[in-house]
Amino acid sequence: MRRASDGGVSSKSIGQSGYEPVGPVRRPRVLIVDDDRAARETLSALLEDTFETVTASSGRGALELLPRYLFDVVCTDYDMPGMNGMEVLQHLFAHYPCASGVLVTGHREYLATPPSYGRGRVYDILLKPFDGDTLERTISRALERTRVSRELERRGVTAR
Repeated sequence: MRRASDGGVSSKSIGQSGYEPVGPVRRPRVLIVDDDRAARETLSALLEDTFETVTASSGRGALELLPRYLFDVVCTDYDMPGMNGMEVLQHLFAHYPCASGVLVTGHREYLATPPSYGRGRVYDILLKPFDGDTLERTISRALERTRVSRELERRGVTAR
């Protein structure tokens, strides 16, 4: 295991540049952001057979990791001290528009009315509790969105 600068843990080793293309060269990379250690470790364990996972224990920690690695999907808890998950995703979309975001929350009201500054950009909102199959399916679908966005960008087509 490799420790990230903010105390997060990577379940698999990551290349130096972190900017490899998605495909047969490397496994899809998911950043998991949650201030609850048990939740981070559980999400990582559920995904590590299929994806390369990196964890961050805070929104600020996630922002430190974003420029270091090419993340395909960011899965973040909403309710965290200092910087909430929607703020993390807002930063992600501003700087890495092809990446996909999944927001995890225990607050049912976000399913009906997600924050307006993330509407249309957040791939999905998962309501706690959820099972491992639901998580993996959601991340896989978000990954497909990332792949399509990157391919459109490579071709010079702007996705709306």
